[in-house]
Amino acid sequence: MDMEDRVALVTGGTGALGAAVVTDLLRAGARVAVTYRNEGEWAALERAAEHRDRLIGRQVDLTKADEAEAFVAEITARWQRLDFLVCVAGGGLPSYSTLEGSFVSLPAGQVPTAYAQSLAGVEYLNQTFGMGEIRQLLKGMPSSPDFSSLLQTELRLTYPAFEQDVASYLSKRYGP
Repeated sequence: MDMEDRVALVTGGTGALGAAVVTDLLRAGARVAVTYRNEGEWAALERAAEHRDRLIGRQVDLTKADEAEAFVAEITARWQRLDFLVCVAGGGLPSYSTLEGSFVSLPAGQVPTAYAQSLAGVEYLNQTFGMGEIRQLLKGMPSSPDFSSLLQTELRLTYPAFEQDVASYLSKRYGP
């Protein structure tokens, strides 16, 4: 996967899954921003990273919209864009069925597909609704019972319609 010059935000980027995602994205050429909770885990990830010049991290409490928004603003100021979000944060977040929760319960063989689907979903949201709507979704995550309800509330979009729209978007953009 060629990610040259793409910018990713990985929430929970110092956990086992998050660190693997960060490593793969860096190897593929992406610039990667990471949220984390534990300073020691961040230091270990940063030391181990092959491309530290394309890696930034901040200790961010994702249940606080102002902290999340400030980091997104920092990312876009530094790299003039944010292409996609990979949600793998888990500890300390509310318990509801979103991508970060479902990754943990997936069999190892299904993780790459789920990862690709999450990237596609964020790319679709960014291209269709813009970064402002993604920020609204991030703000609503702590108080929403699930991602489906959040889509309905913020974008007036059902989850099945979202899945269909993402598939159509990808087909138009990259071919069948």
